[in-house]
Amino acid sequence: MQRSPFRYAFQMAVALATLAGGLGFGGALAGAATKTRGFLPTHHPAMITTTTLPEATIGTPYTATLNQTGATGKIHWLVRNRQTLPRGLRLSPTSGVISGIPRAAGTSTVGIIVVGSNDAAVGRATITITVNSAPVPSTTSATLPSGVVGAEYSTTIVITGGTAPYRVGLTSGELPRGLHLGNRTGTISGVPRVGGTFAFTVGIVDHWHATASAVLTMVVAGNASPVITTSALPVGTVGTAYLATLVAGGGCAPFAWFIPRGELPFGLRLSASTGVISGTPRHRTLGRTIHVRVVDANQVRAERIFTLAVAPLQAPVINTTQLPVSTVQTPYSATLTASGGAGQYRWAIASGVLPKGLFLDSETGVISGTPSEQVIASFTVAIRDRRNVLATQNETLTVFSS
Repeated sequence: MQRSPFRYAFQMAVALATLAGGLGFGGALAGAATKTRGFLPTHHPAMITTTTLPEATIGTPYTATLNQTGATGKIHWLVRNRQTLPRGLRLSPTSGVISGIPRAAGTSTVGIIVVGSNDAAVGRATITITVNSAPVPSTTSATLPSGVVGAEYSTTIVITGGTAPYRVGLTSGELPRGLHLGNRTGTISGVPRVGGTFAFTVGIVDHWHATASAVLTMVVAGNASPVITTSALPVGTVGTAYLATLVAGGGCAPFAWFIPRGELPFGLRLSASTGVISGTPRHRTLGRTIHVRVVDANQVRAERIFTLAVAPLQAPVINTTQLPVSTVQTPYSATLTASGGAGQYRWAIASGVLPKGLFLDSETGVISGTPSEQVIASFTVAIRDRRNVLATQNETLTVFSS
């Protein structure tokens, strides 16, 4: 039988009046009859069958479904007026699912109402939801790896439990001088400057503001005084670039280098920060005594005596002693080579002449061209380096007939 529109509207009015009474605005209770203008409609009760809900935990996704009997049609769920679910949770009005991520611990008791559209059935229930505190973070890094004075150090505090991200800070005590704690990473890093056993307390705060603290200990082994490990300096050569590096072991970096007594040969210099001796010596030195001092970051020093000699500049040497043969009217090319001296050679024919048609390039030392006659030519090649030191070499070049 088709439902009368007036009767349906009347039944919904009765249901809403009953709902209003359940919300604290007056009216009949669920399941009671309501008399309006001579009509006595039947109000169908509904029942929320969910009596207990699982416990929730701060920061952990939560879901629970409310069930009912008696209400049909389009079901509508709501929380009783002026009452609220725990912060972070909400009730779906269509599915009766309570879900979300709880954000505060505690126990909440709230009234829940369900309404059916087809029969104006109404049901109510009081539910209790307990939200537990988030797991407390903790660390298993009570004893940290040992460090060594002057050596790079890095370790990360291991945090378990709680909810990331974490914030870590020093609450009491001090880290070894030269080390620092990363508040977001929990990493202790740097270069320790002093030795000893250190105890300090770190505080940990997780995403949900759950806190914990831990006492950590670290042993930093003291390093020995610095020692200059370079045993000798190489011999330099006048006019030739020189490079030698002084090396120190032990101590605490960074190091500073000095020459408190003696002087480097003219043209050389010592880098105080790197210990590198470099430059171009200008004069011959048979053997100069220098005292080298190194000072580490803790102002502990060490010294060593070195002897630095600078050899005289060697004259250049022409290495080409035999030239390849040539043929008349055939293009020819041969390169003269040299070594030693101060470089930047200049080439010339000191005596004699090249076969006709051939020429010597003064910058490259290349003999090239096309010989025009058969001949056995003897001549002397001369070379001068950048310091104008001279060297010569006798050469022979044979040109055959074609």
